[in-house]
Amino acid sequence: MRLSHNSLWIPLSLLLVGCNNELATLTFDHHVIDNSNDTLIQAYHNELNALISEHGIDPEDIKITSSTRARRSIVLKVPFFGGPDDSLIASLKEHLQSIVDNKETALKVTFNLLPDKMSRISSEEREEIEALAQEYVVTLEIEEPVILTDYSLLDGANAVLSGSETVESHASCSMAMLVEPKLPFRQLTLGGETEEDFYQIFVRKLHVSNTSRGIPVDITTNNQILQEAFENDEVAMFINVRDEYVNPVRALYEGTDTRQLLEIDFGSIGAIRHEYGSVNQYSMSGLEKRCTNLAATYGRPFTYQYGESLDRLESVSFN
Repeated sequence: MRLSHNSLWIPLSLLLVGCNNELATLTFDHHVIDNSNDTLIQAYHNELNALISEHGIDPEDIKITSSTRARRSIVLKVPFFGGPDDSLIASLKEHLQSIVDNKETALKVTFNLLPDKMSRISSEEREEIEALAQEYVVTLEIEEPVILTDYSLLDGANAVLSGSETVESHASCSMAMLVEPKLPFRQLTLGGETEEDFYQIFVRKLHVSNTSRGIPVDITTNNQILQEAFENDEVAMFINVRDEYVNPVRALYEGTDTRQLLEIDFGSIGAIRHEYGSVNQYSMSGLEKRCTNLAATYGRPFTYQYGESLDRLESVSFN
């Protein structure tokens, strides 16, 4: 029997209804599939829906799909018929590509000396300080998270007396950052006349007095969230306050690390139990996760490496 063209058109149309065309494949730098239930981590679904809406597209018109076989990828699909306007799709594509193209992993920081805030300083010392460059602009590249526990010998002694093999202490989170170019100061730390009036200071040994003096400094960054945290004394910056990076045994075999590392102190990440300062690998992994998630709440560049967001996008391909 010979079939007419019209009789074929209706079944073919029915077949295509409900089918979707792949719009884009988003590939991230880590798994976006929740290992506990093999589904897309909700944060990515929510952020993509919000982004789609921002570009004037009904989220119902773009299907967000993922696969356990490609755990780092998300595929966006649109209907074969109808769907979003081409101009809106073009705008969405441009935004997704810009996330990949415009990643700036460095944090820009400006330090301005405030010698006028110094008290009990000789005229010769002030003259030497004012002869220094009064502004320093650097970039900070993420090096690694640093976990510290608030632990003393007294804590250990009390644990021994109580018959316990573990000690409970508070853990704090810092992010070590590589400074470029290096700053000409021995330390960056906290100083102030009273406990209620702490501020950031550079420490430098002055030639005229052969003494180390703390020079108040104003800090500004290109990260608004971090800037507000500095102004509200929620975070602080430190250079060479501790000696984690000056390990004499390691230096003997590897050579002295001439780089300058600055730590951004994000504060407490809660209590932890440890064996007199020793933390097992499982606990340390959990602490690092809490620390990096905390860092990610301060936005870019931390979100490029930590947390769950579209900033973890590594590449995007359009179909």
